[in-house]
Amino acid sequence: MSGYRTLHRIQPAADGEGSSPPPPLWRVRFSPCRSPSTPSSSSASPSLRLLAAGAPDEIRCHSLAERTRKDAGTDDVLDASAMRVECKECLVSNETYEAIANNSGGNATERGKAALGYAALDIVRNYCGADATAGNEVAAAAQLGGRVCVWCRLDAALLEKGATPADEAASTTVGEGSESITYIRPHAEFAVDAATGTTLAIRPPTLANHYSKRDTDIMVALGCADGSVVLCKSGILAAKPGGDHAGSSGTVGDTSSSSGEAIKILSDSTPGEIVATVGGGHACVMSLAFHPTIPNAFAVGRKDGTVDIYSSAATDDYYHAGDLNFRRMHRLVHSSFPIRALSFSGQDGALLFAGDDDGKLYSYDASCSSERTNMAAPVKLVACALTAHKGWVMNLTAFPDAKSLNHFESLLLLQLSLEMYANNSAAYWKRQQKRDKKSTLLLVACVLVLACAIGAVLHHNSTSNGVLTQRRALSETTEQHWKLCETRVDSRQECIAVCQPERNSIQRKVMLDSCLSGCTQANVISTSLACRGKASSEEDVFDEIGGLAYIHCQKYQSVDPKPDAFATCRKYHRAGTKSGFRLGTDAMTKILDEEWEDAQKGLEAEDMWKE
Repeated sequence: MSGYRTLHRIQPAADGEGSSPPPPLWRVRFSPCRSPSTPSSSSASPSLRLLAAGAPDEIRCHSLAERTRKDAGTDDVLDASAMRVECKECLVSNETYEAIANNSGGNATERGKAALGYAALDIVRNYCGADATAGNEVAAAAQLGGRVCVWCRLDAALLEKGATPADEAASTTVGEGSESITYIRPHAEFAVDAATGTTLAIRPPTLANHYSKRDTDIMVALGCADGSVVLCKSGILAAKPGGDHAGSSGTVGDTSSSSGEAIKILSDSTPGEIVATVGGGHACVMSLAFHPTIPNAFAVGRKDGTVDIYSSAATDDYYHAGDLNFRRMHRLVHSSFPIRALSFSGQDGALLFAGDDDGKLYSYDASCSSERTNMAAPVKLVACALTAHKGWVMNLTAFPDAKSLNHFESLLLLQLSLEMYANNSAAYWKRQQKRDKKSTLLLVACVLVLACAIGAVLHHNSTSNGVLTQRRALSETTEQHWKLCETRVDSRQECIAVCQPERNSIQRKVMLDSCLSGCTQANVISTSLACRGKASSEEDVFDEIGGLAYIHCQKYQSVDPKPDAFATCRKYHRAGTKSGFRLGTDAMTKILDEEWEDAQKGLEAEDMWKE
């Protein structure tokens, strides 16, 4: 993070001495819509709007005002000294709204103790014209268990003209003056039983020109534990190119509406009505991303490391009847770790970025055909950052110019939550550690000296006169032990047993060969690591050689059936890694036991001779 600096840090007032730290954040999103100008600002430029979803059952809406135009050609520069961040709105569920309105909701910290809050969040512009900033803001968030809330906010230009929503959501204000916060209940709330609630994406309303005439709602996609993705109606009326909506004189997203018009927000559909179920029978869905320019095309990141790309053909039947027929266009199998982050490049979607739990960052060429109507053209891996992060890649956001990528890992998300909501306990422990620094260093030094002394004594006793007096520890093994351990493990025979299910596959020879290749290579390496004591658990082994699966199985990428042969090799590469660690550990344990039994027999014989 060299070169980055903190622009602003929000520090809410502490509830009292010894109070609990504020709950963490799971998702942070900038709104793509324009915000009203801040009257107190010295510049008339509009403010940014940042939505933060966290453990409390609320989404905090922050207004980033006081922008400074250092460059006359752009308004994308922020001056930390002049920046001001305010939180005047919170989006909450119906249940939380009722509790707050009845003065029984408590503060955010108290609510965060009892609820995990919103694990997924997405924001879109409900507009399909040429204006790059116009449109009503539509935010959707999901909780664990598949409960979804949807909020809609009118375009700033419409508000300035005096337009009002025909379906205004109820709100209540808590506090007075500068400390007041307005809590807004959702326009629509529904539950999808099959959804996990950890992944959510809104189908881009900006592509309404390409959607069916029957699609009147904004669509929300939710991931499920069985690997499927459900596309359901949100209950929010979608923008249509130049069309009116019955019951309202205003057009959704139309900034030319006259003063005092009522803009219809809600559709006549049932929120949560499932329109299509895509996929199924695969690994759990961990991330979702819609293509910004190709209608009804999206990518799915899964727990087993695969990335599936689905698309529905834009036929005349779909345009008039609205029947969606999704099919899987591509399966990308370059990772063996969960894909928690996906993002298409901002403007054209020519690149697809994916981040996994191994800290790797993958970049794919998804430019497809020149027609830009489907995802039929090959999607190829063009770059892979093997050490993008030390931890999980939790979130990806492509810059609008499609030339850069801003990626966050778990530590960065944690840091963001701590910077936005001050952690009082962290400050306490920092002072405590500083106060006890000298005593801690002294204690560590004493422990190290004592450990060295005990180790020297034990080593001397265990090898007294060249004869073992106690069982040798794994850390005391030698090259001779390692070689003996490795020769005792027959990786080939082990993998033949592991790959037995592939003998019944349709493509028996190809699938069996790919299984044996991946399993054997991983088994040999993991066995060596276990014998030499370089890995103490399966997680350590996967950290060491998990990234080699793509290299070891690369030759099967072009082997039919594609991509099943490549996927099978990677699947059993992981199985071989697991079995190799187990066999190596068992073999070394048996060798040390045998050595100790022989040493005991030698000591007994020596005692008998002395008698």
